[in-house]
Amino acid sequence: MSEPTITYVRVQPASYLAIASCVLSFFGAGIFGVICGHMALKRIRNAPPPGLSGKGAALIGLVVGYVEIAVLAFFVLKFA
Repeated sequence: MSEPTITYVRVQPASYLAIASCVLSFFGAGIFGVICGHMALKRIRNAPPPGLSGKGAALIGLVVGYVEIAVLAFFVLKFA
C-alpha cells in the first residue's frame, strides 16, 4: 500500500483595505469605503508575487460607496 501524498496549496493573503472598503460601505460610511477601495485596488495591482486577493471585495465596496454618495447627494439637492 502506498503512502498518501500531501499537497500544500499556497493561498494569497487578503487585502485588509479591500475588506475594510466593503465593511465601511455597507455600514454607511460611503466616502471612507470609496477611499479604502481605491487604495486596495492599487495595492492589489502593485503587489509582488504571490499577490493579494480581495479585488471583488474592493469593487463591491466602491460600487456601494458610490451609490451611497449619489443617493446622499440626490437627497441633499432635492430637499435643501
